[in-house]
Amino acid sequence: MDENKFLKLLYKKLSHTADQEELRQLELLRNSQEEFNNLYNFFICENESLVENDIKESELAYAALFTKMHANGNFDGEESMVSDSSQLIPTNNKAKKIRLFVTSAAAAILVCFLIYGWYSNNNMNNTEWKNSNVVTTKKGSKSFILLPDGTKVWLNVDSKLTYQENFTGATRQVKLLGEAFFDVAKDAKHPFIIHTQDANIKVLGTAFNVKSYADDSSMETLLVRGKIEVSLKSTNKKNIILLPGDRLKIFHKILVDNNEKVKLDMTNDSVIIEKFNLGQKKAIQDTLWLENTIAFDSEPLITIAKKLEKWYGVTLVIKNEKLNTVKFTGKFENQPISFVLETLKETGKLSYELHKDTINLY
Repeated sequence: MDENKFLKLLYKKLSHTADQEELRQLELLRNSQEEFNNLYNFFICENESLVENDIKESELAYAALFTKMHANGNFDGEESMVSDSSQLIPTNNKAKKIRLFVTSAAAAILVCFLIYGWYSNNNMNNTEWKNSNVVTTKKGSKSFILLPDGTKVWLNVDSKLTYQENFTGATRQVKLLGEAFFDVAKDAKHPFIIHTQDANIKVLGTAFNVKSYADDSSMETLLVRGKIEVSLKSTNKKNIILLPGDRLKIFHKILVDNNEKVKLDMTNDSVIIEKFNLGQKKAIQDTLWLENTIAFDSEPLITIAKKLEKWYGVTLVIKNEKLNTVKFTGKFENQPISFVLETLKETGKLSYELHKDTINLY
């Protein structure tokens, strides 16, 4: 609809994210209908002679337009959260004068702008995702992706990255399920946002690792360079700022339904932030997978088994439940699964048997 398109274009002009073609389209729409022109003049027009009567006429047009869009379901009044509304509010002298005459109708249409700004920046299911690319890696394989803006992404095993075909909007957005290392191209005007199942991560230009597998009891991110802002989906806590060497861990419960599908219970998530010197063993271990190295430091076998399944594309079954909590430490660079199993066996804590594509541990 022309109304919806006009509001989107006007929002982009107000937030300084419209390109030349969008500005041309806005001008055409503005001149096509009187109510569009009134709305444009209210927020943008440089004419200092705008008087109260003109504003009242504009308010009537805004109210009619807002009512029409609301009735058509173009905006959901319940989704009125705003990530950052400061960029939408004009700061010139004329805007200050106009604000004196703003009534509820004009305020309502401003809410529309705010809703649209939040929705387009944060909603993972909007129409922009329809024209997106999906890269998936199977168990035992990795991938490298160069995004349209120059951002480099290394995708670990058994992971999925979804990204827009081009980054032409106010933000650059991707979705991640699994683990990846991002080296984000700097662009202060267009923040880079990563959507995971637990949180949204907002960056300007930085390098960091994110691990967010569907069957893991925690989501982790380690910042290597720059600064990132993390907003949690499960709590009302303030956004968390991470600096180089910070590792954020979000813990949640894993639920398995009757069909053995894994679900996350994020209602009581707990969050911890660990601080490391980036040369420390634990910090380095988070990114060893980039060097084709799998490592575990005093981790229980049940956790190690999941890692080995993803890394080598095999199935491991722990036959003796007492082994679940037995801890191991190891580091293996470009080694086959047989070498890893033999090394674990040499500890005297377990044995293994091969049955076709399944490895039994006991």
